[in-house]
Amino acid sequence: MRLETGGLIDRTTRISFRFAGRTCHGHPGDTLASALLAAGVRVVGRSPIYRRPRGLARLEPEEPNGVVVVKGRAIRATELVLSEGLDASPLDRSAWRIGRRADVRAPDETSADPEETSCDVLVVGAGPAGLMAARAAAEAGASVLLVEADARPGGYLLGERETVGGKSGADWAAEEAERLSQQGVQVRFGIRVTTAGGDRVRAVERLPDGTPRLWRIDARALVLACGASEEPEVFPGNDRPGILSAAAVRMALHRFGAAPGARIAVYGDGREARRTAIDLVAAGIEVPALIDPSYGPPDGADLPEGVPLLTDTEIAGTRGRRGLTALLLMKRGETRSRPLRVDALAVSGTWAPRLTLARERGATPGWSRDLMMFLPQPAAGPGWAAAGAMAGAGSTGECLASGRDAARAVLEPLGWMAADVPLPQAPAEADPPRPPRFVPLKGRAFVDLARDMTTADVRSLASKGRALPAPPSLLALSYLSQASGMGIEELAAKMDPGT
Repeated sequence: MRLETGGLIDRTTRISFRFAGRTCHGHPGDTLASALLAAGVRVVGRSPIYRRPRGLARLEPEEPNGVVVVKGRAIRATELVLSEGLDASPLDRSAWRIGRRADVRAPDETSADPEETSCDVLVVGAGPAGLMAARAAAEAGASVLLVEADARPGGYLLGERETVGGKSGADWAAEEAERLSQQGVQVRFGIRVTTAGGDRVRAVERLPDGTPRLWRIDARALVLACGASEEPEVFPGNDRPGILSAAAVRMALHRFGAAPGARIAVYGDGREARRTAIDLVAAGIEVPALIDPSYGPPDGADLPEGVPLLTDTEIAGTRGRRGLTALLLMKRGETRSRPLRVDALAVSGTWAPRLTLARERGATPGWSRDLMMFLPQPAAGPGWAAAGAMAGAGSTGECLASGRDAARAVLEPLGWMAADVPLPQAPAEADPPRPPRFVPLKGRAFVDLARDMTTADVRSLASKGRALPAPPSLLALSYLSQASGMGIEELAAKMDPGT
């Protein structure tokens, strides 16, 4: 549903588009994914193996469900900027998995020769870490190219009420990108880096009509600020349309002025869950419950006014044929569940850095006991460095500092002395790390939506002595660790080293 106010969209102009034969409307500033969410489209496709209806889950580059076909090419709906007359249809991912359909091409396929460009420092990602890395490199005198897969800078800041340098995160990011352009930095949006190994970086630019344009980038140094994805919590029926990450719900509210329903429950036990509930209430959305599986928030914690707090409570299942209509809640120690009517659920999960490009630079996923996540090991190498959430930074303040430090790390071997760039004031506190949570109840529960991998699939792979697919899924390894009693480090060593 579209909210009456809010968001970074232009409500004065309406855009018409079609999805699965249905005519819908959006606004400038929407992606196809956000416009579908605002139009009330709950099912955007089916899962590749079990053929279960799936809805949008993340609203980010790693969206596992919203893969569509536009002009014969497969593309994530989160990457496609909404344009007048756009005509998209769901991708039959089961046919794609078994054998690629002849009439559907992969996202990066094109017959055109790649465009070529060069720079001293290539920065991938225009969130707070990437923006600060680009600024530090530019002020040191290097030629800098900053690329971002999204249509605007800011990354996760676009979905938060945080302030940076005394401004909203979105305003700070937009002004910082403009400032970089005035300094001579090439700032390019809608470009996703696909390959970072070897001598040249390869990327694909998404044109307004969905057509891809390939790029080859010759860079002397590379800063990877690819961010992190919020992994879902694992409980029976956790793949039903209408179940989104808490970060996706906040992104819908603050960036797109939209919500996945009028009655949204929140599940989680940290500040992020409470912040999501507070933001929903402020947007006029009914929050029937904040479901806290722990024994309750600490004393003095900010709680949403008027929202029932259900502590020590788990989700035992979900209901709804083509979308979520109810949650089945069970108090710890009880044997019977009770239903809670909802339109959608915001799930505050754990965070997993996006490591694909770092792996191509020779890094391996290493388990951090302190942060309870996989980090690139090493976090820097000859000609490259990781920054921001991808390197384990948890708060905006940490991301800014990490971006500046990564720029220094790649500049010094090239003979540049990195400038002492002052950091803007930003939040420095983050949720304490915790491992993923699993509800030990009967029912199909998914640890990997993109691969349709359930907890039963993970157990089956382990019992047959087969390696789990890579890149590593923190959820899969954490579940297997609980089930087998093996340590996560030992399990990670058994992962398939392929990509």
